Amino acid sequence: SPRGPRGALLGGVAGAVAAAGMGAPAMAFELYQDAGLGVAFKYPTGLQKAANNVYQYFLRDVLEPLESVGVRVIDSPRNSLQDIGDVNEVALKLLEDVVPKGAPKEILSAVSRTDSRGRRYDIIEFAYQWKFAPNIAKGLGRTRYQLHNKAIITIDRKRQFLLLACAEEDRWKNSDGILSVAVDTFTLL
Repeated sequence: SPRGPRGALLGGVAGAVAAAGMGAPAMAFELYQDAGLGVAFKYPTGLQKAANNVYQYFLRDVLEPLESVGVRVIDSPRNSLQDIGDVNEVALKLLEDVVPKGAPKEILSAVSRTDSRGRRYDIIEFAYQWKFAPNIAKGLGRTRYQLHNKAIITIDRKRQFLLLACAEEDRWKNSDGILSVAVDTFTLL
């Protein structure tokens, strides 16, 4: 199935539920809050916490290892995103930071929103293509992947906050971007 092992499993469950005359199961979400990091967001149930040397809080799908949500908070000399520039300049800087050097990449959308306290949040959606490590490529029978990413970034109190959700392009399309919920619900505490 192009939706992968979890999609095939959930598709079978949904089919059994529909055959029994019930509605499809509702997607469940969990809330993550961390006063130390100063962030909160919701994410789809089923993602598991994993160690990561780039993100302070990292969740990934055990069946679909490229499906993840990561939060990184770092000190910044800047006061706000305006110190970097407009949303397009922020998007270019973000891709420079998170996309492997030499990877073909494309910015799909870049928009800003402002919260009730006047803080600007930039939401950047982008895709890039890269290659698996040789040992993983051998097991999968393919060498490359196309990763769909959606990020939200802001700067507040001399700290830069980034939440990045990603999945393989086909998974993103088939799940209707369910990982977008993490970006859409991201807030500073």
